[in-house]
Amino acid sequence: MSVAALRIGSFRMDDMPSHPRQLMTFISKRDMVQLVQRCIDHPDYHYVDAYGISANTGACWDNTHADFLNCHPQDNAEDHAVR
Repeated sequence: MSVAALRIGSFRMDDMPSHPRQLMTFISKRDMVQLVQRCIDHPDYHYVDAYGISANTGACWDNTHADFLNCHPQDNAEDHAVR
C-alpha cells in the first residue's frame, strides 16, 4: 500500500490568495489536481510526505524530497497578488 501525506497550504475555491501569508502557501486548483493525480498514478512508493503548494515565488516549504512524483506546479500566487 502507498500512503501520501499531503500537507495542503492555502487552497481556495476562487483561486485568489486573500491574505499576504497565502502568497507563500497558496495552491491553485490546477496544481492541487496535479499533485493528487501524481500520487495516485505513481507506480511504487511506500510513503511520501508532500507539501501542497503552487510554484510561489515566496514559498516557505521545500518539496525536493518528493521530486520522484514528477509533480511540477504551474501557478504562482504572485500572479494574483493585490498591490
